[in-house]
Amino acid sequence: MKRVVRKDVVHGGLNSSAHIYTLDLENSVAGRETLSVFVKRPNYDNDSAMRVAQLQRWYEREVKIYQIIIPALRARECASENSIRVPQCYFASYNDRTNDFVLILENLLDKQDRFFTVDSVRGMTHSQAVACVRTIARFHKSCLDLQDQFSFLPLMPVHVEYAPLIARSLSSYWAEVKKSYSFVLDRYKSGGIYELSEKISDVYEQYTLELSKSPRTVLHGDYRVGNIMFESNKDDVTVFDWQFACRGPGVYDFIYLICFDLSIEDRRKYEANLMQEYFDYLLGVTSDKFNMSKDKFIDDSKKALVLIYASLIIGAATSGKSGIETHTLALDRFAAAIIDWGITIDARHDRDDSHDAGNQAQL
Repeated sequence: MKRVVRKDVVHGGLNSSAHIYTLDLENSVAGRETLSVFVKRPNYDNDSAMRVAQLQRWYEREVKIYQIIIPALRARECASENSIRVPQCYFASYNDRTNDFVLILENLLDKQDRFFTVDSVRGMTHSQAVACVRTIARFHKSCLDLQDQFSFLPLMPVHVEYAPLIARSLSSYWAEVKKSYSFVLDRYKSGGIYELSEKISDVYEQYTLELSKSPRTVLHGDYRVGNIMFESNKDDVTVFDWQFACRGPGVYDFIYLICFDLSIEDRRKYEANLMQEYFDYLLGVTSDKFNMSKDKFIDDSKKALVLIYASLIIGAATSGKSGIETHTLALDRFAAAIIDWGITIDARHDRDDSHDAGNQAQL
């Protein structure tokens, strides 16, 4: 029989969609051994956040990662080295009628002699970035043949069907960010970041639709060091916080990681090497689900970068004061990458293409 001997809140302010806390459970039968666990529940104090979570199916997506997808991968691979490492799951449940859920997971913070986190502001080292890229490449490779079985996952992190609505809203979000974050974005004004940001709404739907097509795999959707634990003296990483899990192009997770969690200087120094590392790993896939040229890989990477930057604009416009530090860092790094990669948007051309793509999708 277990009893709670300690409870600590880890995360879950008023703006959060979930509460996370640790419990130390004492086994009164087996010599009072203590088990430390993470417990994740909805934030019942924030109705608006819960409504967004229900619309986006965040709770359901994360629970099914532990209930269905990870077990399916491990069964197929016989727990081989290809299985992505996640915290041990003791219990996972989601109620689609009430949008209630509970996750009880291994508490890795209780094992700080083995695991450690990386500060996003400081950024990853090259070896840490390589470990993260290899981990997500293995996961993407494993899911290429299985993603059709996981049709309960949406296409793209914010759902491909919501792309038209988001595209129509981007202009108003950008107007707010342009005013509030000019102290960051002015650094890239001469490179054209303001002109590109004005035009993202013209291509958002098209880019989302194009990236939602094959080759698809299962994405983490928020792949950054804030959701990763590193293991001391090993190349393994453990990945958690899967509420944005979806089906889409693997480059989305890759671009998210290297632009979010490498300093601008290190990203410039290592991005070509890391991109080759990721691409070469997938080139070894024998599945007919992956058939991509290097040119298409780079083109998809640029489109993913634009879509993630658009998500940051939305987040910066809506998160309030609590998100200023995170979005200042992210907007700086992603704007720098956009300028470095010479990304431009031909609004007239892309509007025509988007219209054609929409017609094709309806057919």
